[in-house]
Amino acid sequence: MNEVIKSSKAFKLLSFLDLNIEKSFNDSFFVQFFCGLIQGIRNFLNKIATNSNIFNFLVQKIDFIILFLISGLIILLSFGSTKAIGLVSLLVIAFSAFKLFTSNKIKDINSFDVPIALYVLIAGLSVCFSSLFLPSLKGYIKMLMYFGLYLSFANILWQKPKRILYLLIFISSITILESIFAVYQHFGGVMEISGWQDKTDVNPEQLLDRVYGTLKPFNPNLLAGFLVAGFGSILASICYFVKKKNILLSILFLLGALITLIAILFSGCRGAYLAVLAMGFGVVVISGHLIWNDFPNKKTWKKLWLLCIFALISAGILFIMTSPSLQHRIASIFAFRDDSSNSFRMNVYASSFKMFLDNPLIGIGTGNATYRLIYGLYMRTGF
Repeated sequence: MNEVIKSSKAFKLLSFLDLNIEKSFNDSFFVQFFCGLIQGIRNFLNKIATNSNIFNFLVQKIDFIILFLISGLIILLSFGSTKAIGLVSLLVIAFSAFKLFTSNKIKDINSFDVPIALYVLIAGLSVCFSSLFLPSLKGYIKMLMYFGLYLSFANILWQKPKRILYLLIFISSITILESIFAVYQHFGGVMEISGWQDKTDVNPEQLLDRVYGTLKPFNPNLLAGFLVAGFGSILASICYFVKKKNILLSILFLLGALITLIAILFSGCRGAYLAVLAMGFGVVVISGHLIWNDFPNKKTWKKLWLLCIFALISAGILFIMTSPSLQHRIASIFAFRDDSSNSFRMNVYASSFKMFLDNPLIGIGTGNATYRLIYGLYMRTGF
C-alpha cells in the first residue's frame, strides 16, 4: 500500500514541495498505528483459530460466503426493501473485513483505488466543516458503506476471471428478467402512481405508459438506471459467448439485450435514452477500431459490422416511428422550458450552481437530507 501511494502523482508533487515527506510518511503515527492494529487483530484471530472448528470453516469458505451474499444482494436490488438491501450490504462488508484480518490473499491497493479513497476522505472533510453536521454524518455513513461494498467487490474479483464472468452473467440474467417484466407491464397495462410526465397540451395518444418494474420505490427513472447499468453486463456477456463461439447463448443474450432496450424505451426515461446512445456509440467505435486494426484482412467481418449497425439503426427508427408516444417523449428532450419536467430540472441546475459558487472547496456536506435543507435556501419559489 505504501509503495502505491508513493508512486502516485499527488505524492510526487508533495515530495517536490517537501523533501522530507517520504520520511514523514514512513514515520507517521497513523500509518504505523493502522498497520500495527491490523497485525494485532490478525494475531488475536490466529490464536482463536487454533481452538475453533467453526472459525476455521469460515476462513476456508470465506470467498464462497461473500460471493453468495453478493449474489443475494444483486437479486434483492430488484424487489427488496432498502432495509433488506442495507442489511445484506453490511453482511458483505463484515465478512470482507473478516477476510482482511484472517487471510493473506488480499487485493493490493492500486492506482485506481487511490483517487476513490481520496474522494471519500475529502467528503469526510466536507462533513467536518458542514453547517449541518448530523445530517451530513448520516449521509457520510452511507457513503462509507458504498465504499466498503466497492472494496468487497474489488477484493472478491481480484485475479479471479471466472468470478468476474459469473457475476457478469448473473447480473445480465437479473437485468433481462426485470426487462421482461417491464415489457409485460407495458402491454398488460400499468397504473401511473405519480405525475411522471407533462400532460399539458398533449394528446392522450402521445402519453407514454411509463413502466417501473419491481424496483422499490416504484419509479420509471429508477428502473431505467437499473437497466442501463445492467445493459453493459449483457453486452459484455454477448462478446464473451461470441468469442467462445457459443452460438445459442450468444443469440439468447442478444435477444435479452433487445428486450432490455425495449424496456428502457418503455420506461420513458430520457436520461436513459441518452445513456444508451452514448453506450452504443462507444461500442461501435471500439468494435470498429478492433476490426479495422486487429483483423485488417477480415473483409467479411467488416461487412457484417456495417450491416449490424445499419440494421440496428433502421430497427430503432422503425420502432420509434410506430409509437407516437415515444416520438413525443424523445422530442420533449429538446423542448427545454416548454416542458415542465425540463424546466424544473433547469431550475435545480441553476440553483445548485449558485450553491456550488458559495461552497466551492469542500461543499455543503454529504447526504440527501443535507442537500434538501441547504437547497431550500437557493431554490426558486413557485416550483
